[in-house]
Amino acid sequence: MLESVGLSQLNKINSELMLGLQRISSGLKISKASDDPAGYAASKMFQRDIAKAQTLQNNYEREINSSSTISSKLDNAADVGLRIDSLIDTASNSTISADERSAIQNEINQLSGQLENTLSSIEGSSYSASQFNLDAASLQVGSEEDIALAKANIKSGVESIIGENQQTGIDIKLTKIKKNQEARNEMNLKSSLSTMRDTDLAEEMIGFTNKSILQQIAIKNLSTTMKINASKSLNLLA
Repeated sequence: MLESVGLSQLNKINSELMLGLQRISSGLKISKASDDPAGYAASKMFQRDIAKAQTLQNNYEREINSSSTISSKLDNAADVGLRIDSLIDTASNSTISADERSAIQNEINQLSGQLENTLSSIEGSSYSASQFNLDAASLQVGSEEDIALAKANIKSGVESIIGENQQTGIDIKLTKIKKNQEARNEMNLKSSLSTMRDTDLAEEMIGFTNKSILQQIAIKNLSTTMKINASKSLNLLA
């Protein structure tokens, strides 16, 4: 009877030692449903929410990159517009010749084409030079009337592009705020998951050492019990 109890106790200690060794090697106190059914289910929910937070951050990062590209192109378009504005001012000078004004018009036309290419290359938008009255037809400098109209068009067009870029900048800032919020959310979720699932290695090592001592004691006691029982059996046979 005592031998059976001792063997049962030793088996229990051995099982606890195996579980402790598993926790130490994996760093997890909950690695499967049988360890803690409720805790295992909760940890899976945390992992799902962490994955969702990471996906949202990746999506926000793509939005930021896309918006940054748009901002860069709008900034370039505004710079081209300012260059055209400078040329229109030059063309308005009464001292320049017709040939010089014609050369200026050719350069304005080229810059307007460059501006069109920049605006139309912005993905997900329908921007165009004509939308901002910055197409070649709206920027003529052949006469004083043309120059006056071109000045008004270039002023309103560049201001509109700058306004669009300001809004893009606001969108980038808001998206960064959302991304940072999700990063904090992910960090909090990971902390909660770690508290629930991860093993306290120092505590686990102490427990493992204590159980190892108990194992040695149980083995010794069982050995002693078996020797006593064996001696009693021999005495009965004598």
